[in-house]
Amino acid sequence: MQVVHGYHHVDGDIPSKNMALVPKYREIMEALTIKEDWAPYFSELARLTLEAAKDHDKVVLSHATGLNSQRDHVVQKLIEGGVSEGRITLLQLTIDPIGMQMSSCLVLSCVSFLVTQSCLAWHSSSSSCCQ
Repeated sequence: MQVVHGYHHVDGDIPSKNMALVPKYREIMEALTIKEDWAPYFSELARLTLEAAKDHDKVVLSHATGLNSQRDHVVQKLIEGGVSEGRITLLQLTIDPIGMQMSSCLVLSCVSFLVTQSCLAWHSSSSSCCQ
């Protein structure tokens, strides 16, 4: 998205990748893993996305998100941060079941939140790990 379409990329793994360096992220990761409280993690992803949108016209947040409630939480936080609900679009990619039967590899789901000053698109996709 960054190279081809010019979106600024917000890595959805920033809190986990930086928990040894940032005390706030360590607390967020402890809440996620020990207390199973995912709200602080996904609130932080929304905050990082909103912060990036202050300096960039187009922003993409990428993260492998397993629960609809987690995705809904990020969307709600983006709305609370000033993104108009009328500018949210859900795009969904479906997988050909016959093609999947021929593949024996693990399929991973990933979600990207695309934020621009004129539009927020929520893109849910699946990708294969096969070489």
